[in-house]
Amino acid sequence: MIADVLLVQMKGAKYQAKLFLLHWVMKSYETPLKEGRVKNLASIFSVSERVVRDSLEYLVDHEYLIKVAYKDCNGRRQNTFELGDLTSEVISKESSIQFTPYQIDIVEKVLSSIGDNLVVTDKVEAVTTNNGLFDLKDDCKLVLAVLLLLGGSIGVVKGHGLADLSKFVCMSVEQIRPRLNELVKKGYIKSVVTGITGKILFGAKPSIYFLDLKHESFGTSKAPGPVIDIDPFINDSLSRGEAAKLFQHKEVENWPLAGKNIFNVEEKKKLLAFFKTPTMREVRYLQAYIDELAAYILSSYWSGLEEPLLPDEEIYLKIENDVLPAKFLDEKSQMDFHTIEQKRLFSRLIFEVSLGIAKEVKSGLAPNSKHDFVNMDIVIERVFEKAQDPRFHLDRCSLICFLKE
Repeated sequence: MIADVLLVQMKGAKYQAKLFLLHWVMKSYETPLKEGRVKNLASIFSVSERVVRDSLEYLVDHEYLIKVAYKDCNGRRQNTFELGDLTSEVISKESSIQFTPYQIDIVEKVLSSIGDNLVVTDKVEAVTTNNGLFDLKDDCKLVLAVLLLLGGSIGVVKGHGLADLSKFVCMSVEQIRPRLNELVKKGYIKSVVTGITGKILFGAKPSIYFLDLKHESFGTSKAPGPVIDIDPFINDSLSRGEAAKLFQHKEVENWPLAGKNIFNVEEKKKLLAFFKTPTMREVRYLQAYIDELAAYILSSYWSGLEEPLLPDEEIYLKIENDVLPAKFLDEKSQMDFHTIEQKRLFSRLIFEVSLGIAKEVKSGLAPNSKHDFVNMDIVIERVFEKAQDPRFHLDRCSLICFLKE
């Protein structure tokens, strides 16, 4: 219920109005809130009277709430408010997005603390709160709740730029940035892979946000499943990022997989066209994609990794669509590498590199591990000596595991 309201795009609203509507739905959904006086609503919702007036004006004008007139016991005309048809429809219809139970539990836990000892003055952006269950201001909680829904069952937010987020949280891009920085500072966002406009790979892609669904503030609502550290020095092939190796070594014999006879010399020369003059952002973005694909392979093919693994056509096409810009997918493109053969070579390369990571990560686990990885979704978290820079040696490697529903 609350998830669908949270993802409603309220055009022209301020984020205070979005918070007010969320407050109203949570407080009045089961037991209608029979109160319409601004002063009393300000007390109930722990906000200023100005916020109440401005929020009610927007919500009534846009039919999220309906103003209902009645006479009190003294015969005086009073107003109250009920959920409008627009809000009721959002709440009642079946969600188009499937959320895991722990996603909803975490979001509700975050939102249920909205307004606890909150003081909102008439001064712009003057929002303060005490340190309670969540050491965040309510505006940051709103951003966090939206990210938690967009991040899916493993807490990875992809494909949503700041312009998209602004529509959900009713903030400008300039307002969102400091809230995201605060979530990074407090550990709710574990890491960020900065968005890029790649010349050779990816094209225009927004930043990727990795959320900590096991953050201590979530308490018993946090995502179920273990976090397992792997010795980063157990195999030298994991010691540095594969993306850096692909971009930095122009001699094909120094590439990853060079000694495995997967590609011949001519095929590797064709592949070199994809790895010219990268930016550091491209290297990091490709590394994040390779690790994500390796985690998908672990989650989907855990029991079969000891045998030769041949991907189906769907995986190859997904790699091409994810990594190659649209202009390279156009068969009429005048680029040097637009043929089906070269694109398929590229998708094979990315798959084989990711498969190699998946096998090495699995081999790095203790042989007597009691965990049932077949029934887990996995995120591979690799931290390099210089933060997320895959040019440097690996500092830590962990499996973040989530029990499959």
